[in-house]
Amino acid sequence: MKKLKYLVIHCSDTPVNMDVTGDMIRSWHIIGNKWSRVGYSDLIKRDGTIENLTPYDNDDIVEFSEYTFGAKGYNLISRHICLAGGRDEKGESKIFDDFFEIFTETQFITLRNYCRQFNKDYPDCKIVGHNHFSTKSCPNFNVYWLSNFEIINID
Repeated sequence: MKKLKYLVIHCSDTPVNMDVTGDMIRSWHIIGNKWSRVGYSDLIKRDGTIENLTPYDNDDIVEFSEYTFGAKGYNLISRHICLAGGRDEKGESKIFDDFFEIFTETQFITLRNYCRQFNKDYPDCKIVGHNHFSTKSCPNFNVYWLSNFEIINID
């Protein structure tokens, strides 16, 4: 058990029109990668709904049962949220200048509200993109851009 320090934002790196579900993520991670658990706590679907993938109790301690495999070396101190999508209409995966090229406005509103609540609940934690801890482009947009929308504690 460790103290929560980060909210790590991810993308599923799937096409813009793909309806990603928690069952798909579980299959990719547990069956495909042969992991014992998924990489994310929550999934923001294309319609903006949040699907919980790994239950957590909302305190600032990451219990063993809350631990996910989202960012190697940081999982014991992080919660991970995934946005469905991340590739553009051409199927490209990179860091895009425009969030709305690869995600929906509804996803943005949900992510903004999620991050605001996270900051309120955990004021000492930082919000980062997966690419903050790896060479991957995930979540395929610059997380610092969120600070333009009054989301605080961006690292």
